[in-house]
Amino acid sequence: MIDGSVLYTAPVGWTMDSVAWDGSMATLYDTRGELPARVVDTRSGATLFEVNTNGRFNHSGSLLATRGIGIYRIEEGDETSGGPDERALYRFFSPDGTRLAVTSVLADLSSAVRIYDTGPLLDGQPLPDALLREFKTHKVDAAFGAWSEDSTLIAIGALGGGLVKVLDPRTGNLLQEFDTGTFFDRQWVAFHPTEPHIYTIGPNNTVRVYTHDVDELLAIARSRLTREMSDEECQQYFREPCPTS
Repeated sequence: MIDGSVLYTAPVGWTMDSVAWDGSMATLYDTRGELPARVVDTRSGATLFEVNTNGRFNHSGSLLATRGIGIYRIEEGDETSGGPDERALYRFFSPDGTRLAVTSVLADLSSAVRIYDTGPLLDGQPLPDALLREFKTHKVDAAFGAWSEDSTLIAIGALGGGLVKVLDPRTGNLLQEFDTGTFFDRQWVAFHPTEPHIYTIGPNNTVRVYTHDVDELLAIARSRLTREMSDEECQQYFREPCPTS
């Protein structure tokens, strides 16, 4: 809540894993591992339905993606499963809910992101039939990710290594890479809804803000350099030529 008031507190022995965008629902899991995970109404505290494991809501709060990979329709409280996929780590829907990105660990212990079409998954199709594309991201576990508001970018943070990568979800091309300098801890990531900024949260809850706007990057670079950047440098650091003006 903006005024700092507490909306909901998880019961003793339960951990809150995910909260719907409007704050109306949350997923809880039993820290003892004895009881099924559940979706609760944060206003009343009532359990809406149980789920097989913790999950992530889409923007509208109509879907919940669980590890496995299963997708629950919130209104019906039922699940369609395209899985199982035991390598799946983190699931995050595109803002319009039409795509589901999943980070996972590969056989060589590097990590990848798979982009799925949620339509076939909701129809009960197996994961391979819903897979749109797959591409590698980090040399270590990549756990946390986010879509930009217009769904043209995804940012992936690592469980270790301190690198946050910004990718084109249509091609898998690496567009930017931020080294947060925090090698031994995870990086949560989020896009600002209107500004071209990416927020990361790492050790000690430190928040860092990065820009993915080339003009803003150039302005920052020029404010710190005593010379103009070469085309080669722009291509290396911004992955496109320097502006002519």
